[in-house]
Amino acid sequence: MGINAALVGFGAVARHGHLPWYLNHPTVELTAVVEPTARGRAASQALMPDVPVFSSLDDLLRAQKVTFVDITAQPAAHCELVIKAAATGIHVICEKPFVTSCQELQEIELVRRHSRSIIAACHNWYFAPAIRRGLEFVAAGLVGEPNSVYFAARRPQSARGADHWKPTWRQCAREGGGILGDLGYHGFYLTSRIFQCAPISVQADCIHVAGSEEEAESAASVALDYGQGKRAEFALSWLNPVRETVLQVYGSRGSLVIEGDALRLRSDGKNDIEERFESLTVDSWHAAWIGDTLDWFLGEIQNGDLNTCWQDIQWSVSALDAAYDSIKSGEAIAASIH
Repeated sequence: MGINAALVGFGAVARHGHLPWYLNHPTVELTAVVEPTARGRAASQALMPDVPVFSSLDDLLRAQKVTFVDITAQPAAHCELVIKAAATGIHVICEKPFVTSCQELQEIELVRRHSRSIIAACHNWYFAPAIRRGLEFVAAGLVGEPNSVYFAARRPQSARGADHWKPTWRQCAREGGGILGDLGYHGFYLTSRIFQCAPISVQADCIHVAGSEEEAESAASVALDYGQGKRAEFALSWLNPVRETVLQVYGSRGSLVIEGDALRLRSDGKNDIEERFESLTVDSWHAAWIGDTLDWFLGEIQNGDLNTCWQDIQWSVSALDAAYDSIKSGEAIAASIH
């Protein structure tokens, strides 16, 4: 039996980040696109005239049976779309941030337990070559017990959405925008993977919000407490002159630093390692990383393990939810899941 998939949302990240994998995969067939706007549907049909386009997920579910859906719509729509797909037993992979609150996560959990769908998040930075290598070093114990993580992601501006529908949604809080859910979310799942848990508490400080009440934060700092002296700090900005990404991990026996195109590992009693990779900022849409993420997701479907992907989502959304509450209150907030 073949593997059929549908893209839900045909914005910039779908076209530039996800679509190349479907066009080149030998066993997965893209049999549908869901896109709510007429201009977006026209763009899909111009690129793929043989792939049906539906205006809603409901229309797709009435017309086709697919193995999984790949949700690339904006965050404000994620929860509803995931629930609709999972309720029919379809597997789901969803762009980041998966959802923006623990309440939404609990709603999806109730459906997931009943439907037995494999639900995963597109945590594609795990597959950035330098970070993938660094996480392998950490998992192998080469820095010892991780104690401290520093993550910096600075950009001159936020990524632009599809011109045919809400191109500036990342600046809008109501649409799920803001730097915490964008660059910050990458940090949440990377540090959760390093410490193998969600944080106990999160303190987030909004450094810059411009314009009206509708506009979301464009720069922020975050401090996360993982207990037993383990901590992480994030520096996030869309106001930087150049694109920069830094990941530093300090452990009981060494340190890992990834910056630009360089990875440096210092491990007690061993020779230092320095390796170079393609820069983390070369491709804004990270098509290769997303392709590796989709390969991994396909493996999870074949393995049939319902919980491996879900734990990762829980840790990440718990941290994001606490960060949002911390910005509102001005205080450190206990995470709901740890």
